[in-house]
Amino acid sequence: MRDGEDRTSNGILRSGGVEIVDFKLEVIVLPVSEVDRARNFYHKVGFRQDVDYIAPDGFRVVHFTPPGSATSLIIGEGVSDAAPGSVQGVHLSVGDVVAARAELVARGTPVACSTTPAPATG
Repeated sequence: MRDGEDRTSNGILRSGGVEIVDFKLEVIVLPVSEVDRARNFYHKVGFRQDVDYIAPDGFRVVHFTPPGSATSLIIGEGVSDAAPGSVQGVHLSVGDVVAARAELVARGTPVACSTTPAPATG
């Protein structure tokens, strides 16, 4: 925090006489066509499976959290009306892309990217 800033007991930031509420992105819903296949994939790449609940009516929610992430993802049956594969613009960030790639390869995950640096331009 900067000089003149403080937080209330419920997490509201006070800065320059203005109160600012924290907004956190907690969950991203990813529509998939094959829940078990997607569940197996996210488990294989090392995401923590928090929930796999199947209701008697066929509703199913599978909740995963990537290592070190405050945001998690949900897949399942009946969790979204969106078409499988339609979510775009979600980015998974890592501190070391070479190490992340090596970990995925070690887990047997096909990785389509290369670690070869792009040629210098200019």
